[in-house]
Amino acid sequence: MDWQSAVTGGIVYTGRHLASLEGEMAEGLRRDAVLAVNLTGTFDVTRLSIPFLRQSGSGVIINMSSVGGRFGYPNRSPYATTKRGLLGLTETLALELGGAGIRGDAIASGAVDVERIQTGTAKQGRDHRTQCWKRPPPTP
Repeated sequence: MDWQSAVTGGIVYTGRHLASLEGEMAEGLRRDAVLAVNLTGTFDVTRLSIPFLRQSGSGVIINMSSVGGRFGYPNRSPYATTKRGLLGLTETLALELGGAGIRGDAIASGAVDVERIQTGTAKQGRDHRTQCWKRPPPTP
């Protein structure tokens, strides 16, 4: 597999990450899909990219984690597990590849307190304030 196919194949989103460890997702294919896309897919794309980065003499590997991987989210056990795994992978890559001029970084984004999040969490019977970063005040 060439690197363009590997990278293109790694940019996927299943949208199937809302479940607790006791829920239906923890059993079977939906759980496996989250693990495959979020963790295994990133691992494989990164593995295939490293020879090209080494050849160039420098580079940056940026993984998309989540605040869910850092702090956890209720009812998102499989998702939070994969995003925590990405943080560990990123830290390890930075240690292993730093000497070759290759950096490892992770973006740990999270929900922002906006109407769409407020509406979605209310429909699920959750308090959006426990799930979001506070929206910064408008710039004057």
